[in-house]
Amino acid sequence: MLPKTTLLTRHVDDDRQREDEKGQESKGRSHGVPIWSTTLPRTRLSQHASACYAHDAIYTGDRDQMTPDGRHPTPRGSGTRVRPLVRTMLILGGTAAYLGLAILGWGGWAAFFAQPARVALAVVFAVLAGVSLVADGNVSPGVREDRGNRWVIGALTLIGLLAAYLPAYTDRKAFWIIDGETLRWLGIALFTTGGGLRLWPVFVLGRRFSGLVAIQPGHTLVTSGVYGVIRHPSYLGLLVNALGWGLAFRAGVGVLLTALMIPPLLARIRAEERLLRTQFGDAYGAYCARTSRLIPGLYERGERMRLLILGFFA
Repeated sequence: MLPKTTLLTRHVDDDRQREDEKGQESKGRSHGVPIWSTTLPRTRLSQHASACYAHDAIYTGDRDQMTPDGRHPTPRGSGTRVRPLVRTMLILGGTAAYLGLAILGWGGWAAFFAQPARVALAVVFAVLAGVSLVADGNVSPGVREDRGNRWVIGALTLIGLLAAYLPAYTDRKAFWIIDGETLRWLGIALFTTGGGLRLWPVFVLGRRFSGLVAIQPGHTLVTSGVYGVIRHPSYLGLLVNALGWGLAFRAGVGVLLTALMIPPLLARIRAEERLLRTQFGDAYGAYCARTSRLIPGLYERGERMRLLILGFFA
């Protein structure tokens, strides 16, 4: 039998521990932090386990939310998203790096900005970057993602780095260029149009627009506006934008690099459409039947020709 003083001390310690736990719970609620409650026998082991449960269940965002049994609940928002500050730094850093490679290709600041068309190109580039800062896209795997398609991001990044430097370099060296100063301004017009078409769907889709091939929480099928004509306006804008950049330098290599972007983009388009068919079923099939992928009529004729050729040699 334990001495009376020991029992009193243990009783006081238990009371203090209960008060501390109530204080921690009250503190958590006052800061808006939900704490998962658990009901376990009052033992030293269960007290330690309860503390661990409470620690692991603190809500820190949709990605990190966890129930006491270790499962992640259904996401509340748009899933994993790049923080605004990080996203801003990525956009500004990417814009500066891309334009910096072009300036390097042309031999420096003075040489690059000595030509009015290149000045206009840089201004349009800066404006498009500014507009993209207020767009609400994300890089989220959402509730379901086709991870096997991520190689496309690497391929397009590599082509983009080459496109940033080589057209400007060949323009300076007068190597494989297309004659005519008017072509520069046509390129700037295409660069501007393509950039606008590239960003427009980001504003239309908002948080559903992801840099990954993924279904986002609350994903719905948009079939109005530009999506009532073509299914992938952002990719068409990317191609027009890249072609305009190359032509602004009168660079044949710029046209070639734009053509090299088509195969990975088509692979991504096919992956997206497979995923959307599994998500929306017949509704997406009906939508595809009345719209074109990129350019109305052009892509579908090419697909029919490809199937005819394959059928002939089969």
